[in-house]
Amino acid sequence: AQAPVSAPTYAYVAPVVNNTPVMDQTPSVKEYVAPMMDSPVFTTEKYANVAINAGTATVEAQEVKEDVQAPVAPVYSVAGAMQVEESFSLTTRAKMVLGAVAATFVLMFSMVGINTQIIKNNAKQIKNLEKVRKQLMEKNEELQTRIEMAQSEETIREYALSQGMIEG
Repeated sequence: AQAPVSAPTYAYVAPVVNNTPVMDQTPSVKEYVAPMMDSPVFTTEKYANVAINAGTATVEAQEVKEDVQAPVAPVYSVAGAMQVEESFSLTTRAKMVLGAVAATFVLMFSMVGINTQIIKNNAKQIKNLEKVRKQLMEKNEELQTRIEMAQSEETIREYALSQGMIEG
């Protein structure tokens, strides 16, 4: 009953994707980039292979080995990479903010257009009123000259004599 309990032994087990070779070490940059420089980056054939293999990737568990000396490097494949998709869409709040900003700009531009039209109409009315004022000032000058002429003594004398009045 008093026997010592041995501590459990744990080891790191990396998931392995079917049909993927296990690499002992990660490749250096030169080893990875050199073959890729001569090949096209993305072709329709690669896309077809990725689309086919995307649904067939499975993960298998390995047995735990107690005498693991070197850490096992994680294994990656094209099919595994297809499972992680990044989304760059806007959030609902960002869409609402952008919509509000766009609506504000539309409202401001429409107000500028309406105010410009009102200013143009007022300018036309002012020009028309200036023309009418000029005509009325000319008519006023004409009436002032007629009043001065009608009030002159010579005009009054001629009018009185034409009406049969006698000079006193």
